[in-house]
Amino acid sequence: MTREAGAATVLAVGLVAALIVLLAALVPVVALLGAHGRAAAAAEAAALAGADTALGAVAGIPCEAAARIARADGAADVRGLHQGLDVRVDVTVVVLGLPVPGAARAGPRRDRPVDALRGPSDGSVYGVRDRRPPQHPARR
Repeated sequence: MTREAGAATVLAVGLVAALIVLLAALVPVVALLGAHGRAAAAAEAAALAGADTALGAVAGIPCEAAARIARADGAADVRGLHQGLDVRVDVTVVVLGLPVPGAARAGPRRDRPVDALRGPSDGSVYGVRDRRPPQHPARR
């Protein structure tokens, strides 16, 4: 019997152990990357929902609409800021006990005035009619 008997077994066990350690290190990284995408998507969807509400396409309060959509997409913490027709949303998704942030802004382009977005005859914005109830009753 030679001194090298069983060396292949030791090498195979070492390679399997190294592979297990590598996979154990990659699983959290992949989970965090997926959570980053989920946080970005939740923030974008929430900002768009808030902007639709700010533009009048959907009835409601912009930040509340944004928070409702973000929480439906799995966000644990939602902060919204509504200024005019712009809505900014910051969300946090928790994965493996770690907070993963996401942020988005939605609203009309900053280099175009809002009046350019409105249709001349029906008062629509981006082709969407204002479905909100009137804020003040018409005086006669």
